[in-house]
Amino acid sequence: MKIRNGFVSNSSSSSFVIAGVRMDEDQFVEFFNVDEDTLEEMKEDCYNIPTNFDTKGLDIEVDFENESFYVGKVIIGDDGEFYGGCALDLNEATKAMNSTEVKSIKENGYVPKVLIVTIPG
Repeated sequence: MKIRNGFVSNSSSSSFVIAGVRMDEDQFVEFFNVDEDTLEEMKEDCYNIPTNFDTKGLDIEVDFENESFYVGKVIIGDDGEFYGGCALDLNEATKAMNSTEVKSIKENGYVPKVLIVTIPG
């Protein structure tokens, strides 16, 4: 499980490839059954995910400026492998799309995709 938030203190962007979906705040709240107190706590902390939050084994990337949540399995993270171009391993993408966690997204009525995302810092 990875939890990464879009806010970066040095104003750099955050880029990643994720097998999953983009959710707005209402969808995120419904999918994860987030109570009002937890949501307010997250908003006060730039949408940082609390450490005791049940992610259901999914990776969560947060774009707090747009109140967007990218939920799924990260295939390529923002740890240097994205800079200067990168190659997406289709086997890794297929493995992520077929994971139990991503299948749980589909079971809840969403259509997971491989998303290439850059969140401005």
